[in-house]
Amino acid sequence: MQQDLFAAANTRRGFYSLFDETIEACADKIFLIKGGPGTGKSTFMKAVADAADRKGYAVERIHCSSDTASLDGVRIPQKGMLILDATAPHCVDPKLPGIREHLLAFGEFWDAELLAPYAQEIKTLSSSISDHFTLIYRYLAAAGEIRQAAETVLRRAFDTEKAERTAARLLRRLAVLPEGKPGKRTKKIVSALTKDGVLQYDETLRAAHTVVVEDSYDGAALFMDVVDRALSRLGADRVIFADPLDPDRIDHILLPERGIAFVSKNYRLPTKADGAEKTIRLRSFLDPAILAAHKNKLAFSKKTCLALYDGIFSLLAREKELHDKLETRYIEAMDFDRLTAFTKDFIQKEI
Repeated sequence: MQQDLFAAANTRRGFYSLFDETIEACADKIFLIKGGPGTGKSTFMKAVADAADRKGYAVERIHCSSDTASLDGVRIPQKGMLILDATAPHCVDPKLPGIREHLLAFGEFWDAELLAPYAQEIKTLSSSISDHFTLIYRYLAAAGEIRQAAETVLRRAFDTEKAERTAARLLRRLAVLPEGKPGKRTKKIVSALTKDGVLQYDETLRAAHTVVVEDSYDGAALFMDVVDRALSRLGADRVIFADPLDPDRIDHILLPERGIAFVSKNYRLPTKADGAEKTIRLRSFLDPAILAAHKNKLAFSKKTCLALYDGIFSLLAREKELHDKLETRYIEAMDFDRLTAFTKDFIQKEI
């Protein structure tokens, strides 16, 4: 069984990482890969994940939010194993080296002398990539501020008590009853703003019972907060999927052991939830008079955010082109025969 996720995101506040939380959730054996771009980190992890998959293990593939074809990590819960790309921007250092964390130095497989003639080109490309991310984060910050202004209106219009009654009825119907214990709340990320637009791993959200929260304003987090608080009072274990633009907001909630999912669907998130058990429209909790009074502001927010997202997608595409050029120089200096032999040996010993 495969599950696809992200452990980091480019957000309105900069780079946001859940790597520490991912590590704490896997306390047995953690492999931290150190190596530059194009050194085969993702290829290695894909080979390990495929080998584990063939042996019937559940595999959690952690994708790179800037390049979703690449992996930032692989988790194999049944083996108590986690492999992470521990290089920038998600640097991770061992806390219990040799006991819990084990370093994999992929720099050993390159020939530094082959890199030396391209030193200036590598520096220039790295600087240009950094400049692109500076601009990307400014666009993300702008989108976050504009959406926040719209959310202020929606929050004023939102009937919290009505939403709480609806959430309580839904949870009773889904047989989510008081547990008599504190519920475990785990945060994960299942979507990202990428060079190809918004990418979301809908299969990871698939459940036997799905409730879709649909809205026109990207304000479904208001209802998700109500559901989250209700689940907290009931003591239910749940996974909170963070909004990649603002990780303090909730996009989706999954109760894995119960097969229940609450998922958002809006202009930012075209979530596929075929066969949903229930669709809730956020508008049913919003005061029509307040919406009418601020309709121009809400329309402007949506239009501007969509334009900013298009700009972000274009910048990410250009950054990917630069990153590919940078990777090429390292690929040319790599001894992939040695890496292939290392990969085979690792799989034989560990999987």
